[in-house]
Amino acid sequence: MTPFLTARGRQVLLLAGVFLVIGTLMTLPPVIMLAGLIAATVGAAYLRAIMRLWDLESERFSVRLGFEATADATTWLRGSRVPLKLVYRNRSRFSIPNVTFELAAPSGIEVDTPNIATGFVHKGTRSTVTVEAKAARTGRWVLHGAWVSADDLLGFVRATVFKPLSLPVHILPTPGVASRRGLRLRRRSVMRTLAGMHPMPQPGEGYQLRELREYQPGDLFRNIAWKASAKGGKLTVRQMEDEVTLKNEIILDISPTMRGGDGREKFEQALTLVQDLASRVIEDGDHIGLITCDERVEHTIKPAGGPAQQRRIIDLLVALNTVTDEALTEYDDEEVTAALVEYLMVQQRLDFRAGKRKGRPGEMVNNTFDHEFNADLLDRWIRGRIEQEAAAANIDLPGPAFGLKRSQLFRIFATIRGVEIPYRVAARVGMKELSLVEALEAADKQTREKQVIVMITDLCSMIQYDATSMTIQALVTAGNRVICFVPYTPEYVSAQGEGKQKKLEEMLIELYAVAERRERRTALAALQGAGCDIIPIGPGDNLATIMAAIG
Repeated sequence: MTPFLTARGRQVLLLAGVFLVIGTLMTLPPVIMLAGLIAATVGAAYLRAIMRLWDLESERFSVRLGFEATADATTWLRGSRVPLKLVYRNRSRFSIPNVTFELAAPSGIEVDTPNIATGFVHKGTRSTVTVEAKAARTGRWVLHGAWVSADDLLGFVRATVFKPLSLPVHILPTPGVASRRGLRLRRRSVMRTLAGMHPMPQPGEGYQLRELREYQPGDLFRNIAWKASAKGGKLTVRQMEDEVTLKNEIILDISPTMRGGDGREKFEQALTLVQDLASRVIEDGDHIGLITCDERVEHTIKPAGGPAQQRRIIDLLVALNTVTDEALTEYDDEEVTAALVEYLMVQQRLDFRAGKRKGRPGEMVNNTFDHEFNADLLDRWIRGRIEQEAAAANIDLPGPAFGLKRSQLFRIFATIRGVEIPYRVAARVGMKELSLVEALEAADKQTREKQVIVMITDLCSMIQYDATSMTIQALVTAGNRVICFVPYTPEYVSAQGEGKQKKLEEMLIELYAVAERRERRTALAALQGAGCDIIPIGPGDNLATIMAAIG
């Protein structure tokens, strides 16, 4: 990057111009010479900044970002604070004054001190600065690098260069108080407690003794209770009890309305509830699955148990904040291409620009998304390395690289590299009901056995409830239990301004809350009438507080 004048440098250069004008108009050679001296000083500082920029851009000035912890430091819990270690080394020809670092942190990571001033960096030195970062949002995020700036001694000129680092971090939902001791549950599992169900023992070949009874033809020899037979004078067998595994399904609403509010707290709370429910159900020895839906069913994990199932669910939860699917994101294919081109220009000094546009705006030319970019060249470059990078990032490709469509290829590469693509902002009215019905039907098809289905949704942007109510009623009639965790959206929003602006925001929030309460009453009445158990939740509620309220 080209060095630029700071505010002080512009002021001094302007002062030189004023002296030059005054000296010329009044024929004052000393004033003209002073103007020339000031301008020459600024010019010399600029030339020196160019030389310094060369050193900053070269490998002679290196920057590395790491962790102080020796364990798996790339996996964080949301809300945790992690110290980062920034190591920089100056092997250039010059000592560099007034050096500052600014970490290029993604939206899911908050850095306490974004601008790190280190002062004078002498040549041949190696130094370390510790920065504390906060895990703000669940997801897979990448710390892309740091902007390094250096001023001259007089503060007239600044040179800035980007140092790529590419440090991936996985942020997991913060687990709530979900242990047996925390929930104080002994005999019944968490899902049975939520649904108000009691275990129904049945005869079988399990390990729990049900009863002792008289021997009947066909009973297995190994089930004979010899002591009881000797004592009673007749053959007696042990009747064992089958261990009944309860099937459970969680339906998670991932639509834009769930992602609203301050700091996306509502969506993060939903992720935590899913994690805690899955953890407890698997601990209880039952099976659990997960279905996510927006305007349609997006992801399906079939019910199962064990640690592997828990890992599958957590991996999906981590991926929900960094979605790149075309139907779920705000960017179209052209904007994704533009984001990748800009990223590669900064991160790897690769230029995929193709000059001026050809054809009319919005018209496809040579099957490229954006006529300002050489999408064909970008396509070939990505295909040549995406399989290797996907394996390194532990991301599965849907197929061989040569068989992927260009739009799909670019979006997967954006996921691997951590190029953020914003989630869709607007929710189409009426589509949520269709997706919830589809999710409920998908849950019903997962098993022929009776099950407990937990929905987590705010029920926003719904205008009709007939299809949802009829589907829930059919499931309940078949012996299933349907439970709905419903966050109240206005409780997750607060005014952020000050003074009159804050009062205006509070008034708008209250107006919004009136309509929200009316829609909420209608939705809850429809679902409860169909036999769905409603559990309202608010900010700060976790599985332990919900279970304590149920009793």
